[in-house]
Amino acid sequence: HTEPEAITLNVKDFGAFGDGVHDDTSAIQAAILCCPENARVLIPKGTYPVTALFLKSDMILELQENAVLAGIYDRARIPILAGQIEYDNEDGYYNLGSWEGNPIDSFASMITGIHVKNVTICGKGVLDGRADFENWWSRPKDKIRAWRPRMIFLNHCENITVVGVTVQNSPAWNLHPLMCENVLIEEVQVRNPSYAQNGDGLDLESCKNTLIVNSTFDVGDDGICLKSGKDEDGRIRGRVCENVVVDGCTVFKGHGGFVVGSEMSGGVRNVSVSNC
Repeated sequence: HTEPEAITLNVKDFGAFGDGVHDDTSAIQAAILCCPENARVLIPKGTYPVTALFLKSDMILELQENAVLAGIYDRARIPILAGQIEYDNEDGYYNLGSWEGNPIDSFASMITGIHVKNVTICGKGVLDGRADFENWWSRPKDKIRAWRPRMIFLNHCENITVVGVTVQNSPAWNLHPLMCENVLIEEVQVRNPSYAQNGDGLDLESCKNTLIVNSTFDVGDDGICLKSGKDEDGRIRGRVCENVVVDGCTVFKGHGGFVVGSEMSGGVRNVSVSNC
């Protein structure tokens, strides 16, 4: 069913060009920040170069058919998410960035959610990172200012739906929910070339209650992967990846179709994979 919607905010009303030339990051971010509760930010047909967009709670982000968010490669313009910032909590630090299971500085992703709730990313549009060996993959084992971004990175989020969109050509992993709860991935198409560096399709890390259904993955590394942190940091965190249902999915190419680990120091349990 269709949820009630109070208002739609079209990013072009906020100054986005959608011409494939102008940097539309600030215009789209303004629309997101101005979005009232349970309303929709609409990205209409066009190509929108962006660096990193940050979600807020209680919103819908819709990419219309033939709408493309196109990644901008410029390390000097992309925000860095710190892996550890001193913080008076049980961990002793505030974690934003992550790289292969450790709390490490990384670039913000094209779509970034930090401690947000009740968010839907939907539509028939495309998130295209435009990664290649001329930019992100030229030195894949080197940290250059920070580690490479993902396409969608969700950190400590709840009630998240990603449905219908195509995600492709990511600088690293395509979809990375980290320590999230109640996640639905449905009818998503994920594509990376076979030679992509760390080009996983979906990496579900230390999450609880996830449905991954009717989606396709054609990537250069693992297709669907469950993780829960790496080595000592993962053990200290102690967050299990649990209650996962994978159904009706297809992996065309990848190092593994459905993979548990590596980086699984917190454990993995209660998983069902069927009709794939």
